[in-house]
Amino acid sequence: MVKFYNSLQFRLTVSFILLILLITGLTYFSTYNEAKKALKETVREELTEVIGVASTQIKGDILKKMLLLKAGDEETAEYKEVAGFLLGLRKNSKDLANFYVLRREEDKMFFLADDAYLETPDDFAKIGEEYADYDEALVRGFTAATASPEFYTDKWGTFLSGYAPLKDETGKTVAVIGVDMAVEKVLAKQKFIGTSLYTIIGLSIALAGLIILFFSRTIIKDIKNLTKATNKISQGDIDVQLPEIKSRNEIYELNEGLRSVVAAVEFLKDMAVEKNNGQKK
Repeated sequence: MVKFYNSLQFRLTVSFILLILLITGLTYFSTYNEAKKALKETVREELTEVIGVASTQIKGDILKKMLLLKAGDEETAEYKEVAGFLLGLRKNSKDLANFYVLRREEDKMFFLADDAYLETPDDFAKIGEEYADYDEALVRGFTAATASPEFYTDKWGTFLSGYAPLKDETGKTVAVIGVDMAVEKVLAKQKFIGTSLYTIIGLSIALAGLIILFFSRTIIKDIKNLTKATNKISQGDIDVQLPEIKSRNEIYELNEGLRSVVAAVEFLKDMAVEKNNGQKK
């Protein structure tokens, strides 16, 4: 009696499952990495589009009030109006962390307004506060709508950000508006993709395993039936009933070959019997 773990069925099933695991594993990592890159690019495009639209909303009186703000004006009605306007822009999307406005003096950046003032008054960028941790995308934002190419980290957290120029009535760029998306939001989307891929791969492996098990059992069943028949033949029983193999494969050809051998043996046996009876007469 062949032990199960030494059986052809077990080895075939395990071999195919390992092969499937290897292929799906390589596919998963390749697909997941490409999906993450594509997702990040999609987020960057969304940020660029959002900030581009937002920059067109800040004009006229609201822009003038913003440019007149100076250090210490956080408690004024004008600042609260500006911060409220920025917060209103953010409320259109649950994925955005905050909107803010900066001005540039040579190669330094200073905050003009931050909508976080209305939600976290103890942790927001104050008027005139220097922003030293800016990335190159912020500089490009004074020219056209853009987004940071990679995640960056400052004292408020890790973000992907979009930037766009704010222009006065003459078309001159006077400030830049920025919007942040927290890394947790992007990672949550990446995790969703990873979980979905895991689920699909897991179900595919389980289904493939069942299919392989089914076919391997069919093959092994035919082989076992042939083995029983050949054992009987080896013991001299040529009246054995050979199995019916439905699949037209190598096992079928082996079974038909064995059927021909049995027929030949029966023919030789009959001839030997006739010859022996003739000699007795």
